[in-house]
Amino acid sequence: MKYEDIKILITARNCGFFSFFLQVINTLYVVDDLNFKIDVDTSKGEPFAYNVNNKDIWNIFFEKLTNYNEHNIKQIYEINNYYPQKQLNILFNCSRKNKLFKNNIEIPFNGTHTIEHRQLMFHCIQKYIQLKRPYLDEINNFTLDNFTNKYVIGVHFRGTDARNSPRRSVPEYTIYLNYIEKELSIIDNIDYIIYVASDEQNFIDFLKQKFNTISINCLRTTNNDENNERMFDGWDCPKFCVDSPYEATKGVIYDYNLLSKCNSIIHCGGSVPLSAIFSNLNI
Repeated sequence: MKYEDIKILITARNCGFFSFFLQVINTLYVVDDLNFKIDVDTSKGEPFAYNVNNKDIWNIFFEKLTNYNEHNIKQIYEINNYYPQKQLNILFNCSRKNKLFKNNIEIPFNGTHTIEHRQLMFHCIQKYIQLKRPYLDEINNFTLDNFTNKYVIGVHFRGTDARNSPRRSVPEYTIYLNYIEKELSIIDNIDYIIYVASDEQNFIDFLKQKFNTISINCLRTTNNDENNERMFDGWDCPKFCVDSPYEATKGVIYDYNLLSKCNSIIHCGGSVPLSAIFSNLNI
């Protein structure tokens, strides 16, 4: 069977939307240049909190990864691992001597990655990931209106349920102040704007009191206590995402895209700022 007759279908895990985004990028990297047809369907695999009425959320916002005629597909392999190489090797009966797929690229959660690593991720994002036109137009208009002729500092804070995650360290809001002041001292008198992205509205309000700051209007938590519960009803995301999955997904996709257009990013780790850094080699 020819590889072009095979579809690799990337399916959901119970995770945050941009953890899934990085899963997609990881899979694209491992199978890139093998001529497979590649697609995403978050209605398959594990239950996914961001689906709207159990329907696939990914294809609401993104164009198809590859164009193909469904009638020409002879075999479908479903992949839902963050690091997919092992699962693919099993499905394709690969051995250590008979390697078909590239090795996974480990993505350190704290954001320590090499330039080569960023270049590989950047290639896959540029080649495959395309936001649909209505959403892209809104983001481009926001960028034109607010970022033009300014040095843009992106600031990302991940709070809510991450506060109770054993693998995360969530800093106090005030910790960000020194990092922002240091960045401002480096750019000196250059006209600047801070684009702030967070799941907590309180953090955005905190920075707006102190700096020249802008953010988009989107769904965020205004009740930190309610959203601090880890694995709310079994979902690996804050409660407000479960309550309004379309609005929550739209907001975080816009935050990711706008962070990727910044000159620098101050963050405390997480999939959203990492995805933005992988999308722009100049950050």
